Amino acid sequence: MASRVIGEVCETVIQLNTDLELEPILLNSIEVSEDGLLYTMNVREGIKFHNGDDLDAEAIAFSHERANNDKAAYPGQFYGATWEVVDPLTVNMIMPEANSGVMLILAFRGCGIVPPAAVAEMNDDMSQHPIGSGPFMFKEWLPGDRITITAYDGYQNFHSQAENKARPYLDEIVFRVIPEEQTQLASFETGEVQLLVMPSQQVVNYEGNDDYYLLRNEQSTTTVYLAPVIMEQADGSYDWIPPFNEQAVRQAVGWAINVQEIIDGVLGGLAIRNRSSLPTGNPGYSAKFQEMGFDYDPEKAKQLLDEAGWTVGSGGVRQKNGEKLSIILWCEAGTTRERICQLVQNHLQQVGFEVQFQGIESATFVAERGTGACHIVYATYNWNDPDIVWWLGNDTSLVQGHYGKINPEFADTGALGWTVTDLAARGDYYYQASKMMVDDGGIIPLWNPVNVDGVRSELKDMKFAAQGFRFYTDAYFEES
Repeated sequence: MASRVIGEVCETVIQLNTDLELEPILLNSIEVSEDGLLYTMNVREGIKFHNGDDLDAEAIAFSHERANNDKAAYPGQFYGATWEVVDPLTVNMIMPEANSGVMLILAFRGCGIVPPAAVAEMNDDMSQHPIGSGPFMFKEWLPGDRITITAYDGYQNFHSQAENKARPYLDEIVFRVIPEEQTQLASFETGEVQLLVMPSQQVVNYEGNDDYYLLRNEQSTTTVYLAPVIMEQADGSYDWIPPFNEQAVRQAVGWAINVQEIIDGVLGGLAIRNRSSLPTGNPGYSAKFQEMGFDYDPEKAKQLLDEAGWTVGSGGVRQKNGEKLSIILWCEAGTTRERICQLVQNHLQQVGFEVQFQGIESATFVAERGTGACHIVYATYNWNDPDIVWWLGNDTSLVQGHYGKINPEFADTGALGWTVTDLAARGDYYYQASKMMVDDGGIIPLWNPVNVDGVRSELKDMKFAAQGFRFYTDAYFEES
């Protein structure tokens, strides 16, 4: 919740619009040199922080340096950049080498601009009372209960999506923590809560009811997938745990899974089938990313296994050289995840796998998923940049994160996406990298979630901004 609130308080210099294009918010413009090493930011004049301080080039340089230091949530996230204040309304960001991923870091909500003097007064800890230039000001935070923000009278709205270019119409927003689903629904139906992140299984109960309207976010930055586990070998190389060291076995999993049955039967249709590892809500995504991977074709799965020498044996379980086609599937414990994996188990058994499924407590899942305790995992990964494709095969905290060592061409192709600034051109590199890993069975993408907000009818003009963030500045209450 805090990450969504902070974006209402502290704005970033640029942000994605609903077309997934970057646009200047606190800047008149941002100019990138031909070699990709110099980013010149021209600051809008007259923007004030909530405490009355000027938002200027010094504040932007200070805030980005602060978001990049060792105390930050993601130290070094600006890829070695340094900042130079040219004049009160001009700041340069200087890169040691070209890396276009930095543009979406500038738009990342954790990199909002803050007033240097106020940070100094708070001993560099703004967590208890953040100050920014966004549409709302921080009022209070009661841990485990609520966060309250109030409208900023001096706000200037430069978002292309906004119809209201000034102070928000809403005077106050209270973000509440209500753990129990039934209490959430009761509070929503009585009007105590006007906007609810809707539990997926409850969506159908509010469709067609004039007292409410539903907002669907289909710009997900989360990919949901299956991944065979890669482990380091005795000689220092990397490979999958048998039987997934055979490409045919990995690919057979992809063809055996009836993804649409899971989306319809477990998720109530609230997911977008995606055959690639790039989520639909990430810049660079296009329809061509569906031209890879797997459809539901159990006969093709059987054919691959037949050709690889896995013959059907006792009880329908395939075997080869005296070994059963037996695997252990893990997911994090949870009702929905476990229902999904039970269907995956059933689909794989129908083509000749013997599958032991286990729902594992979260901390144990993270700590032991890559130790050889399981062969394949059901997992999710979230990131807002198209380089998520590269990270899925190179983030070594993931079970498939050593794929780049198995396939250096994948790692090199994905890395080329950082060398160009044009999002469409970046998408071409990530398409190539995603296709390599997916078609190899290094990752079996399933879907991207669709999130739904329920809104009471008296709260008008609520909408989503890019990538599932909410856009509050046009919303208002209908007068009774």
